[in-house]
Amino acid sequence: MTSLAEKKQALRPAIRNVLLVLLIGLPFLLYVALQSGWTVIAWALAGLLALSMAVLVWLG
Repeated sequence: MTSLAEKKQALRPAIRNVLLVLLIGLPFLLYVALQSGWTVIAWALAGLLALSMAVLVWLG
């Protein structure tokens, strides 16, 4: 393995942990934003949620 590949493998668990926290917390924040009427923030949170799911799928 190259040095870059080893660094990528070492980062995967850390990235997965961050994504786990995001995927648990973002729906609650999205709910609060929708209930408060903050549509711009709700759209941003929905986009971030979709992006974090896509990254998690990409990581495998």
